[in-house]
Amino acid sequence: MIDFGFVIGSFVPLVLFWIFGDKHLNAVWRGTLGLGVIPAAAVFIWRFNMRRYWVRLTAICIAWFIYDFITYPFGLFSSTVLNSVEPTGTAFTTILGWNVVINLFYMPGTLVGAFAVDWLTPKYTMIAGFVWLHPKRNVFHFNANFTAGGGGSRNGSIKNEPSNTDDQVHINREWGATAK
Repeated sequence: MIDFGFVIGSFVPLVLFWIFGDKHLNAVWRGTLGLGVIPAAAVFIWRFNMRRYWVRLTAICIAWFIYDFITYPFGLFSSTVLNSVEPTGTAFTTILGWNVVINLFYMPGTLVGAFAVDWLTPKYTMIAGFVWLHPKRNVFHFNANFTAGGGGSRNGSIKNEPSNTDDQVHINREWGATAK
């Protein structure tokens, strides 16, 4: 269900932008924030009433942390993806529309998981999902060179080409960080 929330959460600013237009961006971000508070407050109240199940909630929180650690970078790096697809100066509605499309990529796994949970049970569905997301099986293998200084910004930059700086750190999701 959270992945449906991602899609709806990226669609709401687009709809509010269509309603209020370019001249009322204050209303767009305030409306988006205000509408986002409603489901978050409802879940907070609901979970606050579940304090007696703290052991199970702790296990679920750990599983959600792992899930969030895997999925949120996809949304965080959406601006990098959009910069390669759309040129600078693209209309705001086009950018918001691309964010909806990017968030739709979550849906196949959500739908497969929704049907698999009845067949495999929740525990084994979660295990299968984490095994499937293992870096060796992941199509979107992350491998980038991060350099601090060395022609980049003051706090570091991401470069595709190798750098000759002494403080280069090679980040590889499969093996962790190693200094060169």
